[in-house]
Amino acid sequence: MHFGLLNIDDDIRSQGYCPESFDIVLAAGVLETPVTNAGQLEISSFWTAPQGWVILTEPTRECRGSWLLRHS
Repeated sequence: MHFGLLNIDDDIRSQGYCPESFDIVLAAGVLETPVTNAGQLEISSFWTAPQGWVILTEPTRECRGSWLLRHS
């Protein structure tokens, strides 16, 4: 398993990752960045292997950790 960070505001091809090499791409909190949604989809398809998954998650309100309190 490999985890890494990608700066979607920089050129994606110059950040040292191989195209189409990830089975799962998790993009957290990226929908409100200066990059357009179409650009994000291009990034996702560039990284994701054929039949891979792209998971987008976006916070909807400021409540960090509240789910931990309910489930502890």
